Amino acid sequence: MNGVKITGCGKCIVGDDVPGVTVTNDGIQDRLQRRWEEISNVNSIDPDDIGGLQEAAIMYNERYFTNDTWIKKRIGIIERRFADPSITTSDVGAFALQKALECAGLPFEKLERIDLGTVTPDYLYSPPTTAVIAKKIGKRCELPEGWAPLFGADTLAACCSFIATMQNTCNSIAAGTTKNGAAIGADIMSRTVSIDNRNFYVVLGDGGAALILEACAPNEGSFIPGSFTFGYEGEYAERIIARAGGSQMPITHSLLDLSAHMLDMDGREVFEELITMLYSEESPEKSFIGKALMQINKNPSNLNHIFFHQANLRMIKPVEKMLRKNGFKGRVFNNIQKYGNTTSASIPLLLTEAHEEGILNYGENALIVVMGGGYSFGTIYIDKWTVNETCPV
Repeated sequence: MNGVKITGCGKCIVGDDVPGVTVTNDGIQDRLQRRWEEISNVNSIDPDDIGGLQEAAIMYNERYFTNDTWIKKRIGIIERRFADPSITTSDVGAFALQKALECAGLPFEKLERIDLGTVTPDYLYSPPTTAVIAKKIGKRCELPEGWAPLFGADTLAACCSFIATMQNTCNSIAAGTTKNGAAIGADIMSRTVSIDNRNFYVVLGDGGAALILEACAPNEGSFIPGSFTFGYEGEYAERIIARAGGSQMPITHSLLDLSAHMLDMDGREVFEELITMLYSEESPEKSFIGKALMQINKNPSNLNHIFFHQANLRMIKPVEKMLRKNGFKGRVFNNIQKYGNTTSASIPLLLTEAHEEGILNYGENALIVVMGGGYSFGTIYIDKWTVNETCPV
């Protein structure tokens, strides 16, 4: 078996690298206020109709009221990026891949595999978004002798899509099927939720990032046996859900009108349940993070860094606090403040920015923790970060 090391990383920031806008919390508040004014008829209610006014006020508070303080307190987001209508997931993924290839010093012509984690593919059924990314980076119409056709796959596993993607790429290289590969996480999440769903609309953002993985000697690799864990707690599968558009509920005009194809979430239940499942200060061996650490024979004190999926800062903080009580003294780096929840892009974007800012350095270890729809859980233990310090991210 080959070792596998990470040799490059790159990101795509919507609004900087591809067309899009930065939307502040005040901007979200303005959008929701305009939406309320668009759909409501509160101005036509008789001022003496106290019941009607009260009903309108309740609806507004539940569906549209928000402000900067409300968002920062509940989620920790200050701003997020929304892509232009012309921009697709493949655009974001292709830009991030190009940057990662430059960082690794690997020409696209030498890349043997592209894997993509996403929940927002360019097309619902076909073609795979990996194929569209390959086309945008560089076509392979005439293969020189000795070349293999570029291979890869789209992986859709809710917020854990990138974890599963990394595992696919890593396994292919470790087995000797390919010498190298790209693991990309990219999503245009702003198109997955209705503005009428205030609790979810404020959370999501768009972005992408990529890592380049290459074969190496086993003792030089970034991973150790047991580095990857993945699992589901299917009892809670409908807590985060897009009900229409799949085989269970094919899309219809009436379902579109109801926004049934958009994401929905029971936020309070998700928040409380995921914290409990992620880590237990009293019984770490019964928690998902605790079991992942047992699998690699580590404890929190052995970790240089922990990178959490950027779902909700208020969810991350109590888990971090419990881990610190059990010995963790390393760094937790967050960027949800700048980008919101970018789903599949969350972890590679964190890793790329941590490298870029000198937080994650050559030779250091890190535990990556992801939780999301399903409920799905995933971890990656990076035993050695192997991207060179001079990488031009």
